[in-house]
Formats: sequence, C-alpha cells, structure tokens
Amino acid sequence: MQVLCLKYGFQTVFGFTDSIFVRHLPMVSSSISTDKTELNVNQYLDDCHNELGVRIDHKNRFMYTIIFDKKNCYIAWTGNYADRPILRNSNGMSRRYPKWIKKQIEKIAIYLIAKPA
Repeated sequence: MQVLCLKYGFQTVFGFTDSIFVRHLPMVSSSISTDKTELNVNQYLDDCHNELGVRIDHKNRFMYTIIFDKKNCYIAWTGNYADRPILRNSNGMSRRYPKWIKKQIEKIAIYLIAKPA
C-alpha cells in the first residue's frame, strides 16, 4: 500500500489495525487542484482493491491531525468550522472518567486542533 501511495503523490503517515492515514505530497512543478487530488484518491482505492485485494473506504479528509501512535488514538479536524473535531480513543475520554474530565479534555483537544492561526 505504501508503494501505491507514492505512485499517486501520497505519503503513509500512520496506520492502525483498520485505518491508514496518508498525506498528500505537494508536487514541486505545479499545484494540484482538489479535483485532481480526489481523482488520485479514487484511483488509489481502485488499485488497492485490484492489485492487492484490499478494500478501503475513504471516510474522511482531514486538514489537521494529531496522532498518538502508542495509544491507537487521534484528534483530527476537516478544517471546516461547521464540523467538530474527531477525538478517537483519547486518554481521559473513556467511561471510567467523570463527565467533567471528559468535557475539559474535549475543550483542550478542540482548541489545539481548531484554534485560529
């Protein structure tokens, strides 16, 4: 999958058991339009299925991410202010912690990932 990523201008950033995070590598010669990037994503998914026998669903495209590799968790945001950041398996977010702790961790995480530049 990593070799196929490079073919389409993507870099493998991280992978969990059921997820892969890739980053678009900027082309030196020209800027790539969103349409071209979307086409590359679709072609990559087709190649993974046809060449490797692996089906991948493209669920999200994030502009900003923080990945905690040892804990199998991440915080990610699309960059659209209408969308809330996604917090997956963040420490302190499990049911064993009180709601007030979860709320505070969520506020901090959202601030870190979506604060104005």
